[in-house]
Amino acid sequence: MGAIPTDLIRLCDEQRERCVRHDVTIVTIVDEAYPMRLRQVANPPSVLFVAGMLPDPATQSVGVVGTRQCTHHYGLPVTQMLVADWARSGTVIVSGLAQGIDTIAHEAALQNNTPTVAVIASGIDRITPKAAHELAGRIRSAHGAVISEHPCGVAALPPAFPARNRIIAALSD
Repeated sequence: MGAIPTDLIRLCDEQRERCVRHDVTIVTIVDEAYPMRLRQVANPPSVLFVAGMLPDPATQSVGVVGTRQCTHHYGLPVTQMLVADWARSGTVIVSGLAQGIDTIAHEAALQNNTPTVAVIASGIDRITPKAAHELAGRIRSAHGAVISEHPCGVAALPPAFPARNRIIAALSD
């Protein structure tokens, strides 16, 4: 086996320091903490960056995703009602922390004291906009999790969103 390139060692050290600074745990596919559901997808991420607490794998979960510009007369109340019903049954809510239906689902989960998992398309230290960053903090405080397959420092780019959705789907029953 050859020597590990110095650049790789430096990059790993920098990433580890960033994760420590942002209270992010690195979970690899070989770790016991890696979600079993996620191991079963065709292309599972080899590494997850986790801020907060992953839910108990035995707990039922549902993915909630939708339009970023939902209607206030239908999309908003229906999402709130469905999430409240799922919360009463102890179901974990998994969504994408995006504006619209995703944010409404996370907010409704928090209002109903049920864990929620936000799967994001950027590094955990690059959550935007500001409202989503604040919501991510409340999710963590409420024993939920913010997770990403992207290292700290990575900005969200358009191709990352469909890839993120496969994680939401895999974590959902």
